Amino acid sequence: MEKEKWVRRRIKVCQPFEEERRRIRNLIDDFLNCLKKIKNEFIASKWDDIEKLRMELRFLRTFVLFGNSNLDYFYVRMSMNIYKFSYLADSIFIGNEFILAKYNMDSLAPYLLKEIKSYLRLKNVAIMTEENMLEYRDSLLKHLHDLPKYCSDFLLPLMREYKILREVCRHLRDFYELECNKSTTTEFLYARYQMTVDRVAQFCFDLWTGNYTHYDNEYAVSEYSSKITSLLIDIIPLELEVLYISTSELIKESRSTELEGFVNQILKASPRILQNYLIHLQGRMAGAVAVNYAPTQSINVMMEFLLIFLTDIPKRFIHREKLNDMLAHAGVLTRKISILVSKLLEEISENNINEADFSAPDFLQEIEQMKGDIRQIFLKTPESSQLRFPMDDGFLFMNLLLRHLNDLLISNVYSVTLMKKEIGMVKESLEFLTSSFRKVTKTLDDTSGVVKDCWLHALDVAYEAEHVINSILVRDKALSHLIFSLPNVTDKIKLIVAQVTDLQLEDKNGDEPLDAKSSNEPIELTSSSFFEVTVGHEEDEARIIGQLLDEHESELDVISIVGMPGLGKTTLANKVYNNTLVASHFNVRAKCTVSQKYNKSKKCKGLPLAIVLIAGVIVRGREGKKKEKDLWLQIEHNMDSFISSNNNSQMMKVMQLSYDHLPCHLKPLLLYFARSQKSIQTPVSTLMQLWMAEGLVDHDSLEEATQTYLAALISSSLIMVDHIPSESISCTSVMIKACYIHDVVHDFCSVKAKKEKFFKLINSGDPFHASDYLHRRLAFHTDDYRQLHKKCDLFNSNKCSAGSKHLISLTVSGSLDNYRFINHTRHLRLLRVLQLDNFSDFEDDVLEDSLIEEIGSLFHLRFLSIWANMEAIPESWVNLQNLETLLINTENTMVLLPRLFKLSKLKHVSIDHSSFFEEDGADESRILEGEISKLTNLSHVDILYSESTNDALKKFPNLEHLECTIGILKDPPTHGDWFPKFDVLNKLESLFVRYPWDRCGFPIEYYFPTSLKELRLYNISMRPDLLSAIAALPHLEILAISESYSMEDKWDASEDIYQNLKTLTLREASLSEWDVDRETFPKLEELIVEQCYKLTEIPCAFMDIHTLKSIHLTNIKRELGDSAIAIKKDIAAYTGEDRLDVHISHVYERRVRQYSRRGDLNLFNRSKEIEIPQQVPHVSGGNEIEDDPADKLRRALLDKRYLIVLDDVWDTATGEIEPFSVMIKVCYVHDVVHDFCSVKAKKEKLFKLINSGDPFHASDYLHRRLTVHTDDYSQLHKRCVLFNFNKCSAGSKHLISLTVSGYLDDSSKALEI
Repeated sequence: MEKEKWVRRRIKVCQPFEEERRRIRNLIDDFLNCLKKIKNEFIASKWDDIEKLRMELRFLRTFVLFGNSNLDYFYVRMSMNIYKFSYLADSIFIGNEFILAKYNMDSLAPYLLKEIKSYLRLKNVAIMTEENMLEYRDSLLKHLHDLPKYCSDFLLPLMREYKILREVCRHLRDFYELECNKSTTTEFLYARYQMTVDRVAQFCFDLWTGNYTHYDNEYAVSEYSSKITSLLIDIIPLELEVLYISTSELIKESRSTELEGFVNQILKASPRILQNYLIHLQGRMAGAVAVNYAPTQSINVMMEFLLIFLTDIPKRFIHREKLNDMLAHAGVLTRKISILVSKLLEEISENNINEADFSAPDFLQEIEQMKGDIRQIFLKTPESSQLRFPMDDGFLFMNLLLRHLNDLLISNVYSVTLMKKEIGMVKESLEFLTSSFRKVTKTLDDTSGVVKDCWLHALDVAYEAEHVINSILVRDKALSHLIFSLPNVTDKIKLIVAQVTDLQLEDKNGDEPLDAKSSNEPIELTSSSFFEVTVGHEEDEARIIGQLLDEHESELDVISIVGMPGLGKTTLANKVYNNTLVASHFNVRAKCTVSQKYNKSKKCKGLPLAIVLIAGVIVRGREGKKKEKDLWLQIEHNMDSFISSNNNSQMMKVMQLSYDHLPCHLKPLLLYFARSQKSIQTPVSTLMQLWMAEGLVDHDSLEEATQTYLAALISSSLIMVDHIPSESISCTSVMIKACYIHDVVHDFCSVKAKKEKFFKLINSGDPFHASDYLHRRLAFHTDDYRQLHKKCDLFNSNKCSAGSKHLISLTVSGSLDNYRFINHTRHLRLLRVLQLDNFSDFEDDVLEDSLIEEIGSLFHLRFLSIWANMEAIPESWVNLQNLETLLINTENTMVLLPRLFKLSKLKHVSIDHSSFFEEDGADESRILEGEISKLTNLSHVDILYSESTNDALKKFPNLEHLECTIGILKDPPTHGDWFPKFDVLNKLESLFVRYPWDRCGFPIEYYFPTSLKELRLYNISMRPDLLSAIAALPHLEILAISESYSMEDKWDASEDIYQNLKTLTLREASLSEWDVDRETFPKLEELIVEQCYKLTEIPCAFMDIHTLKSIHLTNIKRELGDSAIAIKKDIAAYTGEDRLDVHISHVYERRVRQYSRRGDLNLFNRSKEIEIPQQVPHVSGGNEIEDDPADKLRRALLDKRYLIVLDDVWDTATGEIEPFSVMIKVCYVHDVVHDFCSVKAKKEKLFKLINSGDPFHASDYLHRRLTVHTDDYSQLHKRCVLFNFNKCSAGSKHLISLTVSGYLDDSSKALEI
């Protein structure tokens, strides 16, 4: 009553303004009607402009009549849009005199704008009567409809949520127009509704006035995506209240036809709205509490169940009226969840959580009740799936499926909770079936039809069970699968278990089958498993070395080593190349692997590789206790067929034999190599992380088991190990182990992986089919993202194939110039491995923010590797509770916020640029508030000096490997105690530290944990107190000091003892003196010295280190190399054993840059720096040497011996060689073949080659094809009248091919051609 009186008084006071407002409204409405009539006067091409002008005027009308100063920058923006309207009107009407005169537009438009400006100057606030409010709400809804046309450039990507916003606003408007809202039960919602109207008005006003134009399009999309999300989070709870009131029993009894229609309308739209809201609630919950936080488990499980229900309602099989009741109930439950989440967030902010408030045990009971009710709304039961097992190796499939089920049972995924009982039962039953049928695996094909049929049926049902469980996890028809298919498939499995139990299968394999080795059994290996061993090449090695060192041999030798892959050609060449005598004999050595094409031998035909593989079979056969006679008969059969055939299929048979004799748990690990392109070497650490992430290793101690499995594959000769440079924090070459497989093995694995639907690699140009999704693991390597986007709808959630939802591993790599075709990943909910690796040089080719945010919905993700410019871990990533490895390539420095610590299984993190704190040191408390991290590996982190740094380090008690850069803040400390206290990391075994400058001087003390086994320091001064601190580390085995300098250019190590040091590396150290005692390095095995240009001598005490095996010297002075050779000779003379290997390369005297000039020696790369030997032959005229360094280089090399090793040669470079190598294919024939072809071509008069000095006869023209190669044009000109038209033989006129090459000092002699 009081409110109504106030409104009447307000209207009376503002009466004059109201009259003015009505006048303005009438003017605008008249103009709108006029524009509608005018539209028909224009040609069709102008209609869009007219409609845009009308839309602009409708916005003006709304905000002139109802807008107020509460809107941001209201008057300024209104003035700008009035001008915009004027400009648009002028562009349409000026020049069209007929329209202007007929409709009086030349005066009407200016008059209207003048009146609008005059009205706005009054700064009057409209009185919101019920009539005005109704008109205002209708106008805003109209604007929400128009806005996608008005700013389509960035709203179109947001239309999914934008439509939900528009729908909710319409529902609220309709509700408040109904008579039922006049009751006291809804009056309390009016204030919330008015606030919603104001927020929607601000949203529309911002878009209309172009607030988004201040940002680039990508940022605008992100900004307004956040605005829409925020609006939905605030207004959907109001819709839930409306739904709750409208469907309550109190109103339901007296519901009018009008209200009934409204309720049906809101229920019809509720699945989309509730689904969207629940997803947002999940995100807010994840950011607030840990996923495994027990008190909120039932809330999260209920949200997942509701999402399954709302996402996959099969509309063709349901009772509509019963469904509406279920949807209304879903709305009530969502409202309850919304209230609980809001309360939880409030209590968290106040740091006062009452766990009892959120246990909600009734939710789990509610789920079971709803499952029963849902059965009743189906008109008929969905048809049972008729899936058939599509692979060959049943035991491989069963093995992988059991690991998958085991991973699900221990995962923190809410959808698993909905079927944990069923998953457990399926796993237990399949373990029994696999164990039972394995007893007859060797005779399965020969057993009775009943046993074989039962096994095939078991595979079909197991495949169906996998499909059903995965479909529920990814919400693909999940409702019918959860309610019907899952119980159905468990019943089938129970039936098969009963049948197999009745069969009473007995072990018919005799001895233990070769593939029955349990994954729990350790595989004994020698310590040399990781080293390449070549047997039987000692004589060849000695013969080649003798030939190279023989002074009586020709000045130029080419020695060819031929044979099929696997024979050991490269190993033999490397051993010769690295031999100490060879290294000291040649002044310059170069080694180049040009290609991996095979130099195929006619005799070998793959026999060496076959022998290696079969040797592995024999070893495993003896370990498996297979009957030796049967084993040899099987090998004999395969070898006979191999030798008697030249077909590649025989090589595949040998590979199949080796594969068949692998233990079952090793087979998928071998096939996994098919995910990479041929010859790609994968670091062992990354490979092991991927195996574990893929679920290919099933063991309590995953890392130990993975190492054991890797060693077993290496010992089988199926995979090989090399050492490659690590991408570490330093430019120094830290060599790490990497694995790869032979190309023949790769071919086999590719075929087998495809056949077993295990993995598929899709290269550029390969076709792509929807059936490829059956492989579950896909790797795309592309050079053209556009072609991939056309062929593959994988990243478009609106078009993607249902099969893509079941992918568990996805890798995309190559030169992707643009990542924007990768739109969505939220539908790939089963992914365990996601690698989006870009090898482009463009900084902007990174993932968009929206996609990065979506990654947080991939709950099963174990391994994530992406390129993204991020400054923090997105809040949504807190959902990634199964993530184990995180690799991010970014240009920005990411702050390790506490939310990273909430990822309970995360162990390996490598972020190109990361820091504990902000660069300015602000808000350091954030990381200190976090939980204790479980990380074991952390790379590329900047540790800025701060008082809180040491406290931050305490958050990582489980670290075993750390790579970091010590940074200094803008205000460096004045004291010397700034070195990080790494000693709090008592499990740390490997530490890489870089210190980029000395702004703070030297620390007064160094803190290293005693657990260290490997320490690499860069840019840190070699001060005595540092070296003493290092010497005190009892377990240190590897020490590398790089880019360092010493205060006195001297290292006196004679007083220290490095107890367990085995490898010592000095790189770019400014040492000129080095004192060592015989006891300083008692266990040293390897000494590496690189680019230490001042050091001239290795201390003679190294001769007394009995464990020393090798010395590697690179880019050093000749004197240093001589001292190493002297130590080697002294050891040999004293012990009688040549046990010390000395490798010397790039002896430094003086460097010149090699220039590419015709006739100059050019070793592979124009920009390569080559060391000039000390003894340079005297050349008359000193200036000549300085003016032409390439000539000096050539003369020097001609006087010296040099060795060049080319591995697998098949390419050459032509003409000028650019700083980067462009490889082209070339063909050639063996010299013997060449001799034959020359004789045959001459005999058949097909071709003739005439070299310098060869005689030339007129009869040579009979060959029709001539090639003339000469070094002396004058001799050629005398002998050959080919180029003299007046003297040439008639036969020359019949030539059809002519080639002339060589050094023609006077090209004028050829001008008469």
